[in-house]
Amino acid sequence: MRPLVSRLLLVTGLLGALAACGSSPSTPAASPAADGRRIDVQISGDGYTPDTIQAGPGEALTLVFERMDENNCGGEVVFPATGERHTVPVGTKVEVAVTTPPSGKLAFTCGMGMYEGAVVVHGS
Repeated sequence: MRPLVSRLLLVTGLLGALAACGSSPSTPAASPAADGRRIDVQISGDGYTPDTIQAGPGEALTLVFERMDENNCGGEVVFPATGERHTVPVGTKVEVAVTTPPSGKLAFTCGMGMYEGAVVVHGS
């Protein structure tokens, strides 16, 4: 009887440890820009709204993507210049911290490349 109790305690302890390990998210959320602007970007069948965001060179921004429904290919946002990819579940706001380049633009697309948007850098 004692070996059975020992095994049950061991299994219970292992299950508890596994549950604790599994409770953290598999991919950490991007940290929002501490002092930067927050810009809401909605994803719908029409693409990104807004699809063009004006910003200064080296500006810290937090882009907050929200997919409005399942009837679009916006389930993933891709930043081609960096290879960064973010999953955007329907109805969930996903914050992506970015710093704009010194000039030009920082493009983003859906996972299929059908929707396009960009942070356009102005001034210097």
